[in-house]
Amino acid sequence: MGSQKEFVQFIVEGLAPLGTVTAKRMFGGDGIFREGLMFGLVIEDTLYFKVDESLRDEYTQLECEPFTYTRQGKRCHLGYFSVPAEALEDPEVLRQWALKSWQVAVQANRQKSK
Repeated sequence: MGSQKEFVQFIVEGLAPLGTVTAKRMFGGDGIFREGLMFGLVIEDTLYFKVDESLRDEYTQLECEPFTYTRQGKRCHLGYFSVPAEALEDPEVLRQWALKSWQVAVQANRQKSK
């Protein structure tokens, strides 16, 4: 697709109908935010969305991969999965997956606030 910056711009523009969606450089990639909550992550030209137990099975059934990294010799999981391939081909499908993940971020934020 081009550079990471172009890919992130493509994602942000595709999600624009959801309201103000922004990207911020972090973790050697970019966080994707809506209303101040991070619900997506772009690392090495791969888009990952935030998941919880309610979404994990959907992503796994579609053979999406979890985002993991190694820290001090241990494999770490952040609760993000790569988006289904069709989401990058159809902006409406992308927005549907994004809304699900944003709801996960909202719920996680509520839990954290308690």
